[in-house]
Amino acid sequence: MTIITSFIDQSSYSEDIYQTKLVQNNYPSEKVINTFEGELEHCTRFWFTTAFLSMSGFNTLYSLLEDLQRRNIPGRVLVSQYLNFTQPEALKRLKSFKNLEVCIDIQSDLHAKTYVFEHKDHMSVLLGSSNLTANALNKNEELNIFIRALPQSKIMRDILLKKQTLFDAAQELTEEYLAQYSEIYQAQNQFVQKLPQQNIKLSSSITPNLMQQEALSSLEKLREGNVTKALLISATGTGKTYLSAFDIRNFKAKSILFIVHRENILIDAQQAFKNVFGADFKSAIFSGSNRDIAGYDNIFATIQSLSRDHHLTQFSPEAFDYIVKVIVQVLLAI
Repeated sequence: MTIITSFIDQSSYSEDIYQTKLVQNNYPSEKVINTFEGELEHCTRFWFTTAFLSMSGFNTLYSLLEDLQRRNIPGRVLVSQYLNFTQPEALKRLKSFKNLEVCIDIQSDLHAKTYVFEHKDHMSVLLGSSNLTANALNKNEELNIFIRALPQSKIMRDILLKKQTLFDAAQELTEEYLAQYSEIYQAQNQFVQKLPQQNIKLSSSITPNLMQQEALSSLEKLREGNVTKALLISATGTGKTYLSAFDIRNFKAKSILFIVHRENILIDAQQAFKNVFGADFKSAIFSGSNRDIAGYDNIFATIQSLSRDHHLTQFSPEAFDYIVKVIVQVLLAI
């Protein structure tokens, strides 16, 4: 009956505890952390996978983690070095719990948020948008699905297999790694803080910051030498999207293709270009169900959409004057 209630007819009665649910923050009556509290109180083991872990998230979970350690409930936690957002101090504090096995993904752009709770007679999983930060667990606009199922069910077997694969490929959270990552994290933060604040208001007075000025000068010199391709390496938050808009404006391109790996970044980039070029800047999104690009010279697309042959063949090799491809790559090298 729970399947009927959850997926076919909500008017069919079934026990609330077994229904598939939407988990979100609807302060103060409903918070994502409430699901963690209820599941961790009764689970026999847990597996967490998150893209971002902050000290605020660790502090939100601290009392729960202490109780789990006291009851000797084992857990595995996989976090990501994606964008160097995860805070080293939070990793260090997490590593201090004797009942936890902690690893970090450094090889891919891991962006998953999946929390599995093993019980005596079933398993439950929360998956969706919530990272391990205080805002995500308490007040952000989050959308997560909560499912209960038997361990031998296909969905649970698939989730556990994927989790095991990710853990096997991850870096163990050693003291040596923590020292290296802390240096990377601090260096990136110090670099970003030294940059002039970016003016993102819709205004013709938007001007390049220091990093962007130097990069624009280098790009112009490359063009003078008839070079048509260039690679920019810059830390997160330094203004690469605005830089590309500035250079496209200098180049006077009449048609552009902007490519990234995630649609939310795509939408932000589209707005950044409008901030630089003005309200008359016309463009279209080519991603997911958005395919209506007729009449638009400026296209913002995800690599997932363009990689399909039947989509890519819609564009001729000469369709664009300027192409931007944003690549997010985390490197661990000291």
